[in-house]
Amino acid sequence: MLSNWMCSTYYIKIHSGHRMSEQERGFLKKLWNKLYYEAEKFVDDPKANELADRLEKKEPKKDEEKKVVENLDTENTTGGDTGGNTGDPDKFDAKRLLGKVWDVLRKGVTMLFVPILCIALASLVANDLIVYAPPVRILFFVFTFGVCYFSSFYLILLTFIFLLRTGYSYYVNNMTDGPKRDIMPTMFGILPITTYKPESTLGSFFLFPFRYQKTEEGTVKLKEIMDNYWNELLQSFPGLNEIDKMPNVVKNLKEAKEKLDHMHDVKSSPTDMNITKNKKQEQEQEQPVAQPEAEQQS
Repeated sequence: MLSNWMCSTYYIKIHSGHRMSEQERGFLKKLWNKLYYEAEKFVDDPKANELADRLEKKEPKKDEEKKVVENLDTENTTGGDTGGNTGDPDKFDAKRLLGKVWDVLRKGVTMLFVPILCIALASLVANDLIVYAPPVRILFFVFTFGVCYFSSFYLILLTFIFLLRTGYSYYVNNMTDGPKRDIMPTMFGILPITTYKPESTLGSFFLFPFRYQKTEEGTVKLKEIMDNYWNELLQSFPGLNEIDKMPNVVKNLKEAKEKLDHMHDVKSSPTDMNITKNKKQEQEQEQPVAQPEAEQQS
C-alpha cells in the first residue's frame, strides 16, 4: 500500500556536486514506479470507461440532430419552400417574404394577446364598479391586471366567469320574456375615472380611455345604473322602514344619496375626484346674496 512506504523515512543529502549512488537511484526509480502504479490504479475505473464508451457511441446521434437543425434553418430561411426555391438570400422570393411576414405577425399576436386580454378583463371589472368612487376603480383595475398577468389560473378563471355572464345575459335578455337585466357591465371607457371634458383635441385624445359620459346615451344609462344601485342598497336593509324617521338615519341617508347623485358630475379638472365638491358649489350658488342694510330697512 501507499501508506506503507510513506510511513518510512529516507533521507537523501544533496549537496553541490553530489552524485547519487546506485542505491539512491534505485530507490527513486522504485518510488516513481509505485506512484505511477497507484495513480494508474486510482484513475482506471471500469465503470467510468464503460460510460465513456457509451458516450462515444451516442455522438453520431448528435451529428444527426445537428443536420436536422440545419435543415430546419434552411427551410425557415427559404420560407418553407422546398420546391424550385434555391434558398439564395440575394434573390427575391415572394413566398419567403410572406413566410417571414407571417412569422413576425404570429409572434407579435402571441406576445400581445395576454396583455390585451388582461387589460380587457381589468376594464370589465372597473366598469362593473362604476357605482364606486374613482380610486376604487383604479385600485381594482391595477389589481385585476396584475393578478391576471402573473397568474394564468386567475386569467383563465376570470375569462370563464365573464364568458358565463355574457351567455347568461344573452339568454335572459334575448331568449326569455322576463324583465331585462344588466348582467354584463356597461362599457363607459377602458378605465372610467373622470368626467372632465378637455377643450383641446390633444387632451381629448389622451383622456379618451379614462373619460366617461361621452354620449347622451351613456349619461342616461349611468343615471339608470346609479338609481338601481340606490334602490338595491335600500332593499338590502329589511328593517330600514322602522328607523328611517330617526334624525341620524335621515341625515346619513341624505348624505349617501347626495354622494351618489353627484359622484359623476362633470369635473373642472381631470385630477378632481372629489364626489361632493360640485354639490357644495351648487349650494353656494343657490344661497341668496346678502342685500345692503339700507335696502333691507326700506
